[in-house]
Amino acid sequence: MQEIEIFPQYHGYGVSAETPMHSYFHLEHICDVAEHYDWDFKPHTHPDVYQMIWVETGQGTFSVDGKTTEFGDNWVCLIAPNTLHSIAFTPGTVGRSLYFTPDFLNLGYLGNMLHDFMGNVNMPSCKTLVISADILPRWESYFANLNEEFNNQDAHGRNGCIRAWVALILTEVIRLHQQTEQTESTSAHSVRSEHMVNNFLQLLEKNYTLERKCSFYAQELCVSVDTLKNN
Repeated sequence: MQEIEIFPQYHGYGVSAETPMHSYFHLEHICDVAEHYDWDFKPHTHPDVYQMIWVETGQGTFSVDGKTTEFGDNWVCLIAPNTLHSIAFTPGTVGRSLYFTPDFLNLGYLGNMLHDFMGNVNMPSCKTLVISADILPRWESYFANLNEEFNNQDAHGRNGCIRAWVALILTEVIRLHQQTEQTESTSAHSVRSEHMVNNFLQLLEKNYTLERKCSFYAQELCVSVDTLKNN
């Protein structure tokens, strides 16, 4: 019988998740933890905890769901609870990791947005993007303010301020990811349209003396007449 491999569960990497956390939030510098593990975080999960990674400068590889991708400067990754993943950083990588339980946010509308964006917390999921140069100053200010509040242990209203900055960061991630998807979808549609037009022109050149109806060319291209007319 094949043995089932059991992977470690952490709140933050290396912090055992045996005891459930409630209204949990933690912010750390990547280097403060990674240097103790040779910059290589082996496969693990974070039960009931979201993780966001922002690589300011550096490179590495990220593996999830059997797929490994490379990343570089200003890479952002949002990882849903219970998602098996691993990550290897090049030594000296600079960035932040933040962890939070869904109940920490205590914001109904954001919880719904996050659920729609990431899916059910019991379903493994992650989203990645790269912060562009025009967005970077705003993004850096978010984390500077979040870091200030996190380190201000005795400040009145500290948790509320942290929640507000995390909410702003998550909203930015969702918007930027949706914009990226829309851009990629538009680009893919343009490529398909160009390919269809080229094929149509080739067919037209061969058949224009015998076939004048759009229905003939639409059938040959395996599209509807309306689709052909709109392209």
